[in-house]
Order: sequence, then structure tokens, then C-alpha cells
Amino acid sequence: MKSPIIPSLILCICLGVFTSKAQDIEKLPEDINTPDYNEFAPVIAFNHRILYFTREAYPIFDNTLVHGLKDISNSMTEEELDVFMQRIYSDLAGEEVLDPVSSSFNQDVWMAVMTEGEFEYVEHVQYPVNNAMPNSVEAIIGNPFRLVMTNEF
Repeated sequence: MKSPIIPSLILCICLGVFTSKAQDIEKLPEDINTPDYNEFAPVIAFNHRILYFTREAYPIFDNTLVHGLKDISNSMTEEELDVFMQRIYSDLAGEEVLDPVSSSFNQDVWMAVMTEGEFEYVEHVQYPVNNAMPNSVEAIIGNPFRLVMTNEF
């Protein structure tokens, strides 16, 4: 019979290491860690010069909705698109979503580029990385532009 003490001890040691490292947490510049929106899922690429992250509920987002080969959002008014997104986000949430823009399902990928130790600029990445559905970078394969994504189509 295995002793439960060994796995518990290993877990405690690991938690202790992670807890002690938590004191080194530093907030990134305000154009990345905004005071009004949630940023999460940071992924660093290209010799630590590119940071991909996801921003939630930001009012400027990519509303591309490709069905077949056509962006159906181009044939909708803003009001029609809003009602359409309310329905889609409500289906995803399992409850009614009245404001798609402020919804936690409004998630787009952003990219920050660093030069000489400072972030030079922050950019909202466009379609096909982002669309009207929730988007997030999970990992980078090889070069900084081959991304493993979480997305809804």
C-alpha cells in the first residue's frame, strides 16, 4: 500500500515554490493590464518579444462572422448583429445575455511587441485570429505566428 504522505509532501513543496514566486508578480503597463477590462491567457513568443493575451468585454472587437466563404456580419445592421450575438452568446452561456459587448464571451486576442525591454505597442489582432466568437491563444508552435487557438466558429 502506498503512503499518502509522499504525494502530499510533494504537493506542499510545489505549492510552496509557487507561493514564494507569487511575491514577484508585477503588473504590466496600463495599455496591457487595463483598469476597466479583464486580460488573461498570456502567451510569450519570439525570444520574449511578443506577448499575446486575451482581453474580455472590450467595446472594440472583431465582429467577423464567416459562414461558408461569406462574412455574414457585413449584411447586418449594428442592431441586427447585436441581436444575433445576444442569441449566440446566450446559447453558449446557457442563460440570457443581454449585452454582447460587455459579455464575458466577447474575447479577442491582442498582441504586445517589446523592444529594448519596453513594450513598443499593443495591437488588436484582426480576422482570422479574431472573430465575433470567443478567441484566445493557447500556445505557439515554431515561429511567433503559428498559434494554437481556442475559438468558436
